[in-house]
Amino acid sequence: MSNSSQLILFDVDGTLVDSQVSIIAAMYSAFDKIGRPLTSRSKILSTIGLLLPRAFQVFIANEGQSLNEKACDIQKMSFANACVNQKSRLL
Repeated sequence: MSNSSQLILFDVDGTLVDSQVSIIAAMYSAFDKIGRPLTSRSKILSTIGLLLPRAFQVFIANEGQSLNEKACDIQKMSFANACVNQKSRLL
């Protein structure tokens, strides 16, 4: 009889891997690609935990929903790429 075990960990609160660097890089990527000035790291960190559309409303208020959606899409893609890169470094 084989005695193999498998374990899957979900790091939903950033205890195992600090995702702040990836979040900030993804936000900067979004700001750059929508042609908006970068904001401070501390201001970005103050929006972590908000839904992404709400977080971008803080930075690009009154700019229209389509720009907000575009920023969210860019941020999600950039963050996903950062996570894939981080995962490959951990393996």
